[in-house]
Amino acid sequence: MQRVRPFNFGSSSIWDGPGRQRSSQGVVPGELVAVEAHTALLWSISVNRIVEIVDTPTRFGFMYTTTALHVEQGQERFLIDLDPATESVSYLIEAISRPRQLLARMAYPFSRAMQRRFARDSHARLRRCASDRSPSSRSEM
Repeated sequence: MQRVRPFNFGSSSIWDGPGRQRSSQGVVPGELVAVEAHTALLWSISVNRIVEIVDTPTRFGFMYTTTALHVEQGQERFLIDLDPATESVSYLIEAISRPRQLLARMAYPFSRAMQRRFARDSHARLRRCASDRSPSSRSEM
């Protein structure tokens, strides 16, 4: 389940170092990750720290907190659950945040709209990954 990358879609992706898009290796507590996002005409990079990992045969997820290099202050949790009895998959995104910087406070409605877009795009990516069960496409998740 760690191979699924809910961030890699047109408007956002995860980076784990200068110029290196995140590889398929798993997430590690304490690791810094940068989320690159395209919103309107702007590109931004938000740096976060992984603080929690859930990794069982039927459940995978992680939580990160924002760093001072993020326009928001808060945390976000991503959790994928597989029900073995029904083979159904659920995906949960939980976010608690508030604007950290003046510009983010001034653009509060826009920021919330971008967060909703991120959640919608992330869910859509996971649905595409789950619906395509071919071995070759699973390596691209």
